[in-house]
Amino acid sequence: MNTLGSDQSSRGLALTPEGQRRIPAIFSGVLDDLLSGFTPEEVGLLKSMLKRVLANADSQLSGPTGNASTSFCNGE
Repeated sequence: MNTLGSDQSSRGLALTPEGQRRIPAIFSGVLDDLLSGFTPEEVGLLKSMLKRVLANADSQLSGPTGNASTSFCNGE
């Protein structure tokens, strides 16, 4: 990990090339652990449903007002 910038009031972090190279394997391992016990069909269904949730969120956030609906949070 490298620090970015010399300004003492703020710091940024960036992964080294080695860290960037390792990220896909780390995420893959985490997903394998989280999805253990799921059938391939269940994993496919989960992915499909999550894509729909993201599409709905995107359309809510980019709608005419730019504000997401709060009906889910209000239990409606």
